[in-house]
Amino acid sequence: MAPLFAYKFLFLTELLISEWLFLMRLKKKPNFWPRFIAGNLLCYGFVWIFPILFYNAVYASFMFLMIFVFVTAVMKSCFNESWRNIIFCSIAAYTVQHIAYGVSLLALILTGLDHGLTLGMYSATISSEGWGISPFAAVVYVDSYALVYWLMFLFFANRIKKNEDLHIRTGILLVLVFLILVVDIFINAAIIYYAQGSYDKFYVLAGHIYNLLCCGLTLSIQFGLLMQKQLKDELGVVYLMWNQGKKQLEMKRENIDLINLKCHDLKHLIREIGENADISQQACTEIEKVISIYDSSVQTGNKTLDIILTEKSLSCNTNHIELSCIADGKSLEFMDEIDIYTLFGNAVDNAIEAVMQLEEDMRVVNLTVKQKQDRVDISLYNYYQAELEFDNGLPQTTKGNKDYHGFGMKSIQRVVDKYEGYLSVTTEENVFTLDIFFPHQERRASVETNVS
Repeated sequence: MAPLFAYKFLFLTELLISEWLFLMRLKKKPNFWPRFIAGNLLCYGFVWIFPILFYNAVYASFMFLMIFVFVTAVMKSCFNESWRNIIFCSIAAYTVQHIAYGVSLLALILTGLDHGLTLGMYSATISSEGWGISPFAAVVYVDSYALVYWLMFLFFANRIKKNEDLHIRTGILLVLVFLILVVDIFINAAIIYYAQGSYDKFYVLAGHIYNLLCCGLTLSIQFGLLMQKQLKDELGVVYLMWNQGKKQLEMKRENIDLINLKCHDLKHLIREIGENADISQQACTEIEKVISIYDSSVQTGNKTLDIILTEKSLSCNTNHIELSCIADGKSLEFMDEIDIYTLFGNAVDNAIEAVMQLEEDMRVVNLTVKQKQDRVDISLYNYYQAELEFDNGLPQTTKGNKDYHGFGMKSIQRVVDKYEGYLSVTTEENVFTLDIFFPHQERRASVETNVS
């Protein structure tokens, strides 16, 4: 029983490292490090006193599961998270530990360092004189675990965002994932004890490959559920913004029409005052110039685009931003009003926000909308100075809380995808350029007809 007694401490160390990979970004309780260190020591104490009553697959699997449960409870006492979040990360951590275990054993078998007993690093240490630590086996073990933990962090643990809620509505699937892991661990233990009595390298090799496939499946299911949840959350926010934008569009249409009407009447009134009262013509001109800021209705041939650009031009005038626009609004007739509002509203808002950080002579936003023979070209460029990060070709928000910002570009991408367009972003010499191409409406219709 000596190898198993020693291995349970090694297993605990492997599990604690794996737990940290998945929990490190979650919310921590006050006095975290004293809690965490004391909790780790408590785990080692629990492993020390846990008895080895039987030396068989069932009891060994039970012992490792009890260690896993105890470690999970300790992590709950260290992190200010719900049980769901802790259990989610703990299951992933146990799965990764088991994957690393399987990879290390496969490496030992393929390098010929195994000697018929499959207890981690001790698999290559059994001899007629007893057991001990083989330097070559130790190197293979450390390298295998380091490689697996690094890859699992990149592909899985790194998906867990800081302070993220990992609550998955489909809890039955998460339970199924855990059951698959438990069955896999039991099968692995059965292989271990079978190998001691009748060692068959091919049988052991096939068994560990099967274990790795099961563990890979459980991780894929688990983080597939997490990604599905993240996408649903983001989609919910996008559609919430879409509905809010639809309401705002109606309000702004009414407000712009009212402002234009009142400004038109006010200009005539001032002109009459200038003709009949003792007010200089120069003063009247200055008053009309000021009012013209609010009567600067943009005419592109598309009423929705006119409303958006008129509103944005008012904001630009207030903030000393030069907004130049050459737009053929009629080329956008194939788009829904709310999609026009979403696309141009978000694009121009992002540009205004970027140039607001610059000196006044750099506050330039240029928008063009042109119709060509087979497509509609939209191009918007502005100066910027921020450090941008990209994800799937889209710039990420530079604001602090990324959970509540950064949906503007995603909303734009959604509109582009809806009309089978193409979006590209380039950043060269502090110039941010957004290019969007839409196939011509007649061309889209013919394509859909051919497909159907």
